[in-house]
Amino acid sequence: MVSGGRLDLGGTTQAVGLVRLTGGTIGDGTLRGSVYDVQSGSIDAALTGSGPLVKSGTGTVMLSGANIYSGGTRVDGGTLKLTSTGRLGAADAALVVGGGTLDLGGTSASAGPVVLTAGTI
Repeated sequence: MVSGGRLDLGGTTQAVGLVRLTGGTIGDGTLRGSVYDVQSGSIDAALTGSGPLVKSGTGTVMLSGANIYSGGTRVDGGTLKLTSTGRLGAADAALVVGGGTLDLGGTSASAGPVVLTAGTI
């Protein structure tokens, strides 16, 4: 769990289970998680693994890494903002916006099927 400050991966690849970001930054390397539970903060590390990224809460999370996680993306609250071109899950994994905002920030992102039930893209 990262709740403030900076988790610096030092240019390495780290395999972990659940990754929870409630504040601060995860950067400089590659993180392979089983699930990404993000609420507030920024991630400039590359996210990999088969788990999904779920954005919840009212905060903003900025993604700028070369992400290749395959579990899909869900935005349930707050703002998920992309600051570089990337991928939001595998081509067959859904991108679901059920609340909050997905801000593409002028970038382009690839994703699977897009489902908008509430919120804004």
